[in-house]
Amino acid sequence: IRLSGTFGELRGDHFHTGIDIKSSRGMSGDVVMAVQNGYVSRIKVMAASYGNVIYIDHPDGHTSVYAHLDQFRPDIREYVRANQYAQESFEVDLKIDSTQFPVQQGDEIGQMGNSGFSFGAHLHFELRSTASGAPINPLWKDWLLEDVTKPIIQRTKIYHLDHRHQVHGEIDAQTSSPAVPQEINAWRIGLGVQTYDPFNGKANKNGVYEIRILVDKELHYQVKFDSIQTSNYRSYLVHTDHAERILNKENIHRCFRAPGNRLRIYPTVINNGVISIFQDRASRVDIEVLDFMGNKTEETYWIKRTADIKMPTGVPYNIMVEAGSVDTVTHGSLALFFEEKTLFQDLRLSISATPSPHSSPLYLIGNPKTPLREPVLLTLSMADLTPASRAQTILCKVDSEGNPSYQGASQHNDQIQAKLGSLGSYALVRDSIPPRIEVVRNHKTKTTQQFIFKVEDNIADMPLSYQAEIDDRWVLTSYDRKSNQLRTTVDLQEPHKGSRNFKLVVTDAVGNGTVYSVIINN
Repeated sequence: IRLSGTFGELRGDHFHTGIDIKSSRGMSGDVVMAVQNGYVSRIKVMAASYGNVIYIDHPDGHTSVYAHLDQFRPDIREYVRANQYAQESFEVDLKIDSTQFPVQQGDEIGQMGNSGFSFGAHLHFELRSTASGAPINPLWKDWLLEDVTKPIIQRTKIYHLDHRHQVHGEIDAQTSSPAVPQEINAWRIGLGVQTYDPFNGKANKNGVYEIRILVDKELHYQVKFDSIQTSNYRSYLVHTDHAERILNKENIHRCFRAPGNRLRIYPTVINNGVISIFQDRASRVDIEVLDFMGNKTEETYWIKRTADIKMPTGVPYNIMVEAGSVDTVTHGSLALFFEEKTLFQDLRLSISATPSPHSSPLYLIGNPKTPLREPVLLTLSMADLTPASRAQTILCKVDSEGNPSYQGASQHNDQIQAKLGSLGSYALVRDSIPPRIEVVRNHKTKTTQQFIFKVEDNIADMPLSYQAEIDDRWVLTSYDRKSNQLRTTVDLQEPHKGSRNFKLVVTDAVGNGTVYSVIINN
């Protein structure tokens, strides 16, 4: 078995909650089998996320999950297809009775694939607690793995922390010794470790299993990926260096626990992992990184405090919002509603508005590098817009180059409301442009006619709905979000006199629609 992803691996804005098993042939089609006795308890088909996925409940209280499948085994495939036609929906979420599809260990359930948000043929496999749904590291099962390669530490960062453990500066750790320690302009610090596991020297940069920080040879901090509680998943944003990910797309473990971090993946944490440093002596700091097989990499640093601490200069702000409090902040027609659990730490907030080519000013709300523990509620008045324009108005996040992307929101009277998962620049945008339909393939054989369409919208991340029909009857059409492709195959062997009309309608979130139609002759 070759792994291209491990449990707890840092994946952009979330932990990887399973293991990724590579195809033996580098392509879709490998047979996927049940890991132990049980029954299929759930089947989902999604255009994104896990794609085609099967859940199997086992007598030992665990649920195994098999995602990104190319296809299900024949009897399951027919059951899913019947439900798709009954619901007239490609995407389905089916809860299965324990007697419908019992399985024995080694029974085929489907084939490995690339469905959903997958970018290469593999099996994403998870093990969960059936009762709580919490993911468990699948490597605790007896997998036939061989790995003798140590993890690699790419970079170690030193964060300057104030008395509330907020970051006020950062530098990279340097080569040092007891005689020549690295001098730090701070009373206390936290460490950040950028690391990966090459897994026997393969190309994939897998996540590591454990990180330990020792201060003067005493264990000070430890993170270990045995299980992850999904209820605390947004704490990932402060377990990692969120600013580094936003700016440079780098994933770094912050080896100190920020206020509001509710993850239970730290067996040992002294003083929340914060390290006090001294002027009169150097402290020894050891970093140990381990993979699941016990291969270990170590680095040692010597650090001390500089003689004269220069106080950091704060970032300008005009509003202070305290973590754990309920607060409302207004700026013109914009309002932000903070709940007790919105913030990890006290927020120094600035809001401004600048002219924009959109239906409202461009609102600059805080710093997008600030992680939020829970989304913050935003309301924005649309009183200046006509009723006709309101129907086509959406809230968008606007990037540094001025490109808008769809932000889910709802309208209530003359206001638009949205829960923002991140701070940044937002504006109201009127969208009157329908989606585009491009025919990628229209291929006819003696028995079938296959259509492949690419569908896109002028607004990034705009949700699209679609309906395909033949002579006004719904026809199953698959949707792959990562490629924006729709696929359907028409059976030309069905008894039918004369021609048939195929029609595809694609609609965006504000009702702009595009129609493609063609006559099919048997």
